[in-house]
Amino acid sequence: MFACPNCELGLHKAQIPQGILWACRNCHGRSVGMGVLRKVAGAERASAVWQAAANAHPSAKSCPSCKRAMGTVLSGLDGDLELDVCRLCYLVWLDVGEQEQIEEPLPADPLAAQERKSAELKAIVQHYENESVFQGPDSHELWHVVPALLGLPVEENPNPLRRLPLLTWLMIGVISYISIKAFPNLEEVVKAYAFIPSEPYRGGGMTLLSSFFLHGGWYHLLGNMYFLAIFGDNVEEYLGWVKYLILLAVSTLAAHAATYILSPNSTIPHIGASGGIFGVVAFYMLEHPRSKIRFLFFFFFRIFSLRFSAKAALVYLMLFQLAGALGELHGVVGVAHLAHIGGAAGGLVLWALWGSRDN
Repeated sequence: MFACPNCELGLHKAQIPQGILWACRNCHGRSVGMGVLRKVAGAERASAVWQAAANAHPSAKSCPSCKRAMGTVLSGLDGDLELDVCRLCYLVWLDVGEQEQIEEPLPADPLAAQERKSAELKAIVQHYENESVFQGPDSHELWHVVPALLGLPVEENPNPLRRLPLLTWLMIGVISYISIKAFPNLEEVVKAYAFIPSEPYRGGGMTLLSSFFLHGGWYHLLGNMYFLAIFGDNVEEYLGWVKYLILLAVSTLAAHAATYILSPNSTIPHIGASGGIFGVVAFYMLEHPRSKIRFLFFFFFRIFSLRFSAKAALVYLMLFQLAGALGELHGVVGVAHLAHIGGAAGGLVLWALWGSRDN
């Protein structure tokens, strides 16, 4: 810790345009490095001070850093100003009155200026926190911690519903029941009921539907059901049961078609409802483009969130899927991003047919 050679109190670090200085709040003395002195007094004069310090007389002041006696030299500035210099630490000490004699004076009160900047920065951060652009969840939003742990988006201020999303809940229940029942014998079930691009019509085309109800594990299942619960309720209410089921079916078939068209020789089995659900997500974000979607993340042991409009979130989501699809085509990614893109395309087509277009 730097200490004032006059008061023996701790010095406070301050950032000034020329660099960093250390200031005493009591006697208002300053300590600066030779680099700062070079900027405020000129390179020639600063060099003269440094050279003179090699043969300087011991000073009564101790160095703020190493506490050894500094050397007193004539600065060569106007009035032959005496400066206290520590050649070991490259530091110069300036008492009140000495600072004003330097060609380019140091700030009158650098600590106050720095405190003002800190206050301005805090005000800016507080403004954005109040605007909910970058902030942690409120106490009544602690349930957001669960999506944060799973890396899932959060629907902010959900659109109010006029009736219960019974079909969405039923779909979640049926999919969850079938998937969980299959977990103990998943390998055998996948062999029999998964969609395989190189055999698109096996089982008489049954796998186009059966694969929708199977999932590879808890994370896969919970993630898909979360997306369906968050975005499916509003889409169900807007479309009604029949069109909602058509949306799920068309998006699922579009997901399989995209996988088949782009990797027709693949023998990798595909399971999961994500293709159909991506169609629902795309329909929701196109129908409610101004809805706010949050993505939560951890930073320094705190939870923060970034808020996007649904339209911006859809763009981000599809760019991520496109990047993943490239990896999938090259065999370095195990997630069915092609199916996600195909499902979203199905949702886009049906929104073009059924969407309100008044958003």
